[in-house]
Amino acid sequence: MSKIPVNFSSSADPATDALYKLGYIEQFGVTGGNIVSLGIAQLELYPDNPWRIHSTERLQELASSISELGLMTPLVARLLPSGKYQILDGRNRYEACKLIQKNEVPCRVLRDVDDAAAAIIVAELNLRRRDEMLPSERAHAYHILVEGRKQKGLKSLPDEDDGEVTASNRRQVFRYQRLLHLVPELLNRVDEGTLPFLSGVDLSYISEEGQSIIERLLATGIIEAIPAAKAERLKALATAGIHIDEHSVIEVVKSEDDTTGSTVTTSSKEKPRGTDGKEIKPLTYAQFISQLSKGKFISAAQKRELTEMVRLAMESIEQATIREYLTGIGREETCDALLRSRYDKSDEH
Repeated sequence: MSKIPVNFSSSADPATDALYKLGYIEQFGVTGGNIVSLGIAQLELYPDNPWRIHSTERLQELASSISELGLMTPLVARLLPSGKYQILDGRNRYEACKLIQKNEVPCRVLRDVDDAAAAIIVAELNLRRRDEMLPSERAHAYHILVEGRKQKGLKSLPDEDDGEVTASNRRQVFRYQRLLHLVPELLNRVDEGTLPFLSGVDLSYISEEGQSIIERLLATGIIEAIPAAKAERLKALATAGIHIDEHSVIEVVKSEDDTTGSTVTTSSKEKPRGTDGKEIKPLTYAQFISQLSKGKFISAAQKRELTEMVRLAMESIEQATIREYLTGIGREETCDALLRSRYDKSDEH
């Protein structure tokens, strides 16, 4: 039997039509697409669905609407080798139909849909159709979509501006995917809104042990919240190889900020001094990198190492001096030499 192309010509559903417009249907060799009436018993749910079912009240409202007006938007299902039909879109409509004991429902049936293609279709339709989605649900949706595209040999994210995941929002997609690296308790806090989204993204770079410490401190009330700036600072410490323990979390979260922009300042009233006792003046990241690029005092390997570490320190640990930070990683002499060279030259003018 020859394959019949998917029939979306009569669809009034923009979300479903988008599958064809995005090129997924043609690329994946999907056939079928006609709307048919299927018995409830013939349908089964998509496995490991990360999206919430509607609340009982909202599901009852949907059921009442279907009972009065009929099912306006058909389900989307794929034919399985077993002869059953797996729901790719419309789980809440399916559950609402069961509430009113509806025996049959209209379904747009797709054929020749493998697991990777099914994952992409499920993610795309949910991202397009759902007005409300928890951060964790959106994170799972993006993850499912990206992984499905990889399995199909496609770029992880499309280049076109037609898809839900586009070149223009790649950074945001990556941020959502980072949430899946959070321990469940912190991810729940992001969903509940008690942990800011950007804070959750930055805390995802901390080890599971460190995250568990943060969760314990939040749960016991020792710290009340973690603003984005504090989370970014904790991320900088973790990515620089500094162990995140209870003391460091409390110190960062409860410290008073003196955010002056790009200049690193001391957290103490006493001005920082080098090993020779002379005052070390604050240095901006741009000034420091300029000095690093001259390579007078450090080797190429040291330059590469320090450039990244100091970038993290100076962007995210505003109240630490360069000397304080580099002393902590055993680079005090190099730091003094760099700072002294920069400001000795400035004093000459």
